[in-house]
Amino acid sequence: MFAQPCMCDDGWSGDLCEYNLTDHCSMRGERLPDGGCACQPYFFGSICQYTSRCDQGHIRHGRCICQKDWGGDYCHLIVCHYGYPDVMNRSRSCICPPKYKGAHCDQCAQVGPKIGVYPKCAVSLIPRHAMARKKTKSQIRSHLVIILGACGFLAVLALAMAYVHYRRKKAKNPEIELARQQELNERAAMLTEQAMRSALPGPQRKRSLLGTFQLRRDFPSERRSSGERRRSLPYPFATRPRRATADD
Repeated sequence: MFAQPCMCDDGWSGDLCEYNLTDHCSMRGERLPDGGCACQPYFFGSICQYTSRCDQGHIRHGRCICQKDWGGDYCHLIVCHYGYPDVMNRSRSCICPPKYKGAHCDQCAQVGPKIGVYPKCAVSLIPRHAMARKKTKSQIRSHLVIILGACGFLAVLALAMAYVHYRRKKAKNPEIELARQQELNERAAMLTEQAMRSALPGPQRKRSLLGTFQLRRDFPSERRSSGERRRSLPYPFATRPRRATADD
């Protein structure tokens, strides 16, 4: 069987060093008082190391060499990959699970394009509606990602355009802002002047008003022409003259 014999350790013997010399009879017989062995049936030798029986194999050098998927001293025990030996048949066959078959349960009970190969032998059958639902969910996720990305891009683009428009508008209207600020300053000055005149006594306030009217008649250039098309603010004191009272 082997090109070279095994070099056994002390206390062991046999082609595969499987016999324990300290047991004297290799667990296949009983030791006699004279040092010999009374071997079990089909075994012989000084320590019962040889056999004359081999059910599923062949004998070589007094040892039973078993075929594939068989074991035991006589190669009489079947090896079941799945399931268990059938004792009713003297363990010469196996009782297999539902998805396995064969003498050693080493084949798939069903064969087909949707059946997994041995040793899985599982039905890889997925219902069509489940596959369609899975595909639909995947498509929805893909479309949702695309829509969200497009919305984000449009939002960023809109913000950028609004910012550019604001900057351009601010750069084009410095003269309008300056004119508005000047108009506010003039209004504040006129309100201050009116408050100061209101604080004067009656005769002085009347003379002040007359002086102001005289100045406006003397300097007509201060009046805004209609051709300028600019908005003018009414003088706060340009109201109906107050009647003189006994206090005046």
